[in-house]
Amino acid sequence: MVREFDERNLAKSRAVCAAVAEEADTGKRRLTERERRILDMWPRFEDTGEPVMVGDAYVDTDGDDNIVAAVRFDRGCADLVGAEGFYTGFDPGERVKRPEPKVLDADGVEIKVGDTVYGIGRTEHQFEVIDPHHIDPEVGEAFSVRCYDSDEHEECHCKPKLLTHTRPDSWERLEEDAESIRQTIAYNFGDFSPSDFKRSGDSLQDRVSDIVRRAKALAGVEQ
Repeated sequence: MVREFDERNLAKSRAVCAAVAEEADTGKRRLTERERRILDMWPRFEDTGEPVMVGDAYVDTDGDDNIVAAVRFDRGCADLVGAEGFYTGFDPGERVKRPEPKVLDADGVEIKVGDTVYGIGRTEHQFEVIDPHHIDPEVGEAFSVRCYDSDEHEECHCKPKLLTHTRPDSWERLEEDAESIRQTIAYNFGDFSPSDFKRSGDSLQDRVSDIVRRAKALAGVEQ
């Protein structure tokens, strides 16, 4: 028997499963053999045992996150049809894995393997993400992000809320940006001065570099 449940039958299928399960639990009536076979075949999540329904997120056979578009039964097994129409088969009793929850940084941006992130607060280092779903035994089941500290050259664990994908501003970064602009001007215009009579330190390159010096002077930062 092959039967397909699509989005139009989502509410109905949920209600039927809930009603059948309730009747089985409360003893209102005995399940028919057909109903029992359907319940036995119906795929369930491994964490809660809840039935998998159309629209639920799951992990397919390729290990990718997917969305259930339909549930099919064929020869005693259940197939989850993904959003792109590909099937993932499950034997009776085999549980379905949910996608891992997203780990977000301080700005609400998802942290992924290979990302470059920056510390905020006391440790303003640059990190490369190794595992965003690391579970640190010292803090129990809470996720910590396992990273490589590019400044200290060692692995470490960071709280997601203390990381950001946005590179923090600094005097060093301001100087780097000013130097980049200065070199661009020199490459395209040469030693260009907007004054009628060229004076030492009056070129556009010199003026750009001088902005950093003036900003540091106003902030009371040593040169």
